[in-house]
Parts: sequence; structure tokens; C-alpha cells
Amino acid sequence: GDLMRRWRRWTIVAGLVPLLAACGPFRPMEAVTPPVQEHSVITFLDLPLKLWLRIASHQAARTETGLLVARLKIENFLDTDRWVDIQIIFRDKEGFEVEKSNWEPILLHRRKVTDYQINSLSPKPADYRILVREAKG
Repeated sequence: GDLMRRWRRWTIVAGLVPLLAACGPFRPMEAVTPPVQEHSVITFLDLPLKLWLRIASHQAARTETGLLVARLKIENFLDTDRWVDIQIIFRDKEGFEVEKSNWEPILLHRRKVTDYQINSLSPKPADYRILVREAKG
């Protein structure tokens, strides 16, 4: 009886180990200077933003003159209005930066989705990256 109980406990522990390992290695918080925004379209430069702000959608379009238009819907989950700064980096087909917008302060109303749209200055860009930071005002 005692051996059986010990065997059962050991199998439970053995079953837990792969589960914990599946969570992946512990990743420390990102470095202060983020690497070039390669993988995700959206980069939050201040981590707390992730807790209350969401880019609900983003899409690219072209104007009649061929300029790239980035359209975002930004959702604020908080019960207060909050300011953020947004910058768009426009990139060419190879992923090189061809232009970037100035940091633009945007007021996000509480519990609302705010629309934001910006055009590139030339038809060169093929793609864009979105940077969001706490308002520096």
C-alpha cells in the first residue's frame, strides 16, 4: 500500500514537470532600448501600456496618389481619459525605414475605441511599424 502511494505521488510530480517546462524559459523584461521593431507591427515602449491599451485593429491602404495609409483603432480599457504618443515608421519592401512620423499626442477617451490615421509622405513605403509610448507632455 505504502509503495503504491509513493509511486502514484511520483507520477503526479513527473507529469507536472513537462507542463512547467512547456511555459518556456523565463524571459527578463525587455531592455530599455528596444531592438528594431522586426517581428510585431506594434511596439509598446512603456510596458504598463499593455495593461490598459490595445490596438484593436490596424490596416494599410493606399491613397489614389499611392501614399501608404496606416489606420489604427486604439482601445482604452481604463475609466479615465489618457494621452499617449504614437509614431509610425514607414518601411520599404526590404524592411528598411524610409520615413517616420513625428511623435503625435493622442487623447484616448475612457473605455472607448479611438480611430487614428496617418499617410506616408511618398509612395515608397510598403509597410509600417507602430510605436506607442506614455505621453511625454
